[in-house]
Amino acid sequence: MKLQNYEVKTQKIKEDFDRLKKEHPDRLKRRIDISFCSQCFGYEPVEESVRRLSELGYSFIEIPGNYGGPDSGNHTQLSEIRKSLEKYNMRVSGVCPLTPRNAAMTSPNFFEKQNAIDYVRGNIDLCRSLGGSYCLVTPGPCGSPEPIDGGDWDRSVDMMRYLGEDFVKNNIRAAIEPVNAAFTPICHSLQEAEEYIKEVDHPGVRHIYGDLAPITDKEPHIGEAIVKYGKYLLNLHVRDTVKGMGLGNGSLDLDTIIRALYLIGFNTEGHYVVGEPEMTGYIDGGGFNIFIRYPEEAKRRMAADTIQYFREREEEVLS
Repeated sequence: MKLQNYEVKTQKIKEDFDRLKKEHPDRLKRRIDISFCSQCFGYEPVEESVRRLSELGYSFIEIPGNYGGPDSGNHTQLSEIRKSLEKYNMRVSGVCPLTPRNAAMTSPNFFEKQNAIDYVRGNIDLCRSLGGSYCLVTPGPCGSPEPIDGGDWDRSVDMMRYLGEDFVKNNIRAAIEPVNAAFTPICHSLQEAEEYIKEVDHPGVRHIYGDLAPITDKEPHIGEAIVKYGKYLLNLHVRDTVKGMGLGNGSLDLDTIIRALYLIGFNTEGHYVVGEPEMTGYIDGGGFNIFIRYPEEAKRRMAADTIQYFREREEEVLS
């Protein structure tokens, strides 16, 4: 029976992986680091997220950005976050800000441009202060899909180039995340993220933060896309096909994703698979809302399923 088109691509990844396993078994010894985006937990102190993830077997947490000013946001909790990280033997993988419209790099407004500069620098500082290694950056605002005018892309590129040296000086990697067109005006695919990085052309901006949502929406095959853009890929947000649930509860071909990640050497220090399931059922349309308190049972179940199923399939693939 002739394979379907997507099965041909899946089979090639499996064959390449099996060849790697046979010829270079030493490259498969280290397991992929897994973190969890604590923004998925909604409204709660970061310390509460740290405790839950530690109890579920995580070693890394991806924390929200430094929202607000000197009297609000995560910088006001630095001492508490540090205490909880030490108490539960957890580390921060990096920072995941959600860029608001009034602090977007696409804005032509000079006051908002300054907001954007301060916002990115604040998140770099937060990441460095907590020992993280990367800061996610969306080239456009989140939740505002309509472009301002024809200059959104160029203004964002210029702003990112200007901020590149801040990443270099603080030894923090900028991870450009493409986002679905329903949520942001520019940079919706891995190809566009690659083009964006090339146009920025700065040593501080060299990485892509992959997300299964836009990858599934734009790419013919997830595993093939991971391999194709592997030299840029720093992190990968993962979720299953059933919203509101962790990995293992839908039809996601996780085995192929794991094989593709090992093929590009993702099991090295500084790369992370990051759980980011959505909270459908608690807010209209799915996604998550950092201002809503979700049920503890739902938060714990999503995070537990994500790490347990990923590790289970990882061992199956590597055995």
